Amino acid sequence: VASDDTFGITRSDDILALAHVSVSKPSEKVVLDENLTWSEMSAAKTLLVKEMEAAKWPKEYVMALAQFYYNLDNHPMRHEPHGEKTLLLFQARVRREWHDQLKLNMFFSIANINEDHLRVIRHELLDKMQLERLDTVRYFT
Repeated sequence: VASDDTFGITRSDDILALAHVSVSKPSEKVVLDENLTWSEMSAAKTLLVKEMEAAKWPKEYVMALAQFYYNLDNHPMRHEPHGEKTLLLFQARVRREWHDQLKLNMFFSIANINEDHLRVIRHELLDKMQLERLDTVRYFT
């Protein structure tokens, strides 16, 4: 995938949009993927897939990414406590890794959810939340 086919998500007021990375500069309003809400991620992924098609990315890549997001949308973890946050972290990491591998011409099917990797991320998130609660308790005692 050529670098001129690379897009980044940007926010203007309350609207998410895609911009070519080659012409965009880092904005003070940039929100990391892992910090998006589920609703923001859903809007961004739809736009991302459409822009990939418009940029004539290989159909195999576009379909794999679309299937990845479909699988996330329908994953049972979404309905568990902290499930959406876990899935947001997972998609941010895996999608970034997928893009890095594509740059090296090393395609892997992003569509398949690695449940072991997902569990590791969930444990990391829950551990972080527990440490933050402990820090809050220490602050007030």
